[in-house]
Formats: sequence, structure tokens, C-alpha cells
Amino acid sequence: MKGTVDVWIWIVAGIIAGLLILTLAYSYSLQMINTVTEQSVLEQYDELYTQTNELCWSFLGNQKESNLILNKNIVGIYLTSDQYIEYEDTQLIDCILGENISSGNFICIKIKNKETICRELDCDVMMPFLGAVPIEFSLTSLINNLKGNPESFEYSLMLKRDNTGVNISKI
Repeated sequence: MKGTVDVWIWIVAGIIAGLLILTLAYSYSLQMINTVTEQSVLEQYDELYTQTNELCWSFLGNQKESNLILNKNIVGIYLTSDQYIEYEDTQLIDCILGENISSGNFICIKIKNKETICRELDCDVMMPFLGAVPIEFSLTSLINNLKGNPESFEYSLMLKRDNTGVNISKI
């Protein structure tokens, strides 16, 4: 009788240990995926910064196309004249939904639960507010969710050099 109880204790302990290891591996892989996608977005942000600065120093009428694929952790990408002005998450969502235009010579990216990053541009720029919008507010995110890609928001942009600087618009 004692031997069977010992066996069952080992079986239960093995199952609990297995579930614990599986849970830890799953959470680690989710964390790794979030880090990789966040790094990808930061690279796209850097590319947008570089392309915009190149257009600042180019001739009138020059233009470039750019694509941004943002994940759900990107609260917003916007322009400002003062890098120390920060938007609340709800303000950014309202600006994105309202298709408001931001302007200035600092391009900023706000990532959920992280510090806002701003970089100075070489000229004045105008651009719509960009970012992830909760699914209940966005037809695009609802469509992406139905297509099986719930965490991405894609923006096709046209960057154009004009008299006042660079104008970035959605295509």
C-alpha cells in the first residue's frame, strides 16, 4: 500500500513540474516575440527618421514611399516642436482615430510601459499621428484580427519634400 502512494506522489509531482516548465517556456517565448517585434518597429522608426532627414536636404518635389508595420505595444508615432511634451495614451488614440496631423522637428515614438523616444529632424515635418488602436475603435484592427493577425497595424506612407519641409501622408 505504501509503495503505491509513493508512486502517485511522484506522478503528481512530475505533472506539476512539467506544467511549471511548460508555463515558463511559454512565457519566455512570448517575451522573446515581443522583444523581437519591438526591435523591428524601432528599426522601422529609425528608417523613417533617416528617410525624412534625407528629404530635408533634397530638392523640392522629391518623394519616397515607406511602410510601417506597428504592433499593439506602439502607442503612437508623432511629431512635436518640443520633445518634452508627452501625450497620454488616450490622447494619442484620439489623435490617431481623428486622423489629426502632427508637426514639428522632433519625431517621437511612444511604446507601452516604456519611455518615449524623440529624435531631432533637420527640418519641419508634418505627419498624421500613427499607432496601434484598440480593436473596439478601429475597423483596420478588426479586419486584421479576423485575418488572424491581430497585433499589427500597417501604414503606407508617402514622404514628399515641399516648400515648408517634408510632408508625410498616408497612402
